[in-house]
Amino acid sequence: MKLLMENWRRFLKEEVEGEEAVEEKAALSPDARKAFDDTDPSALAASLGQRNPGPDSRGSTFKTPQTIETLKSAPWTPAPDQSLFSAPKDVCKGAEDDAWGFTAPIPGILGVASIDKLDDDQKVVIQPAHAGRHTYDEDEQGNKLPSPLPYAELVAKIPESGRGAEETTLIVGRCTKEPEKTKEPEKITVWTFYPGPAAKAKRPIPLTRATKEEKIVMTAKEAKKLGFLMAKHADLPELEDTEEEAA
Repeated sequence: MKLLMENWRRFLKEEVEGEEAVEEKAALSPDARKAFDDTDPSALAASLGQRNPGPDSRGSTFKTPQTIETLKSAPWTPAPDQSLFSAPKDVCKGAEDDAWGFTAPIPGILGVASIDKLDDDQKVVIQPAHAGRHTYDEDEQGNKLPSPLPYAELVAKIPESGRGAEETTLIVGRCTKEPEKTKEPEKITVWTFYPGPAAKAKRPIPLTRATKEEKIVMTAKEAKKLGFLMAKHADLPELEDTEEEAA
């Protein structure tokens, strides 16, 4: 009983300390407008081109076109859960303490949606995530693989009505833990922005756990059993071919 009580007190202490750290981080939130001013204009332009609706858009997009000035002047407020934010891996590895999140009421259309929005019998596709660029080199038992293999992503045709977002998330930060990646590691800049709320990252699913083929067609219900939680929206000609054959 004594050991049980000690473990419980330790758990409570860690919970309180964790909450205090998140609150302290939120209290230190930087000025979002200044982060825009301190960011390379060409990097902002590239991100904006991806998020504005049009031929160059990718992923989640704004419902109406934005400019750097409209984003900069938006009423950004610190997100309530700052523990969700860290540097994108290709920007600055391991900078969780140097990243802050904000939200503003800028509506958009999400590039992903919960798999729960799909009918169980809807056809979906499992394929290598990010064109196979994100890989793993160990199997689920921790054994080294002969060569890296990609993670899997779930792709489905999702109606726009099921992908609406009322807010946009902005992540800013500095790169003090990898100063060689930036000329001014102490300067806080914009790392990314996208329509939709922030969410805690889930552990990726290895492609071999889903399929050994490049792509496989299955139902949403079958994909749920494999552990997929989110579906990426895309027009899928291969599904149309399958449906035509079935007809």
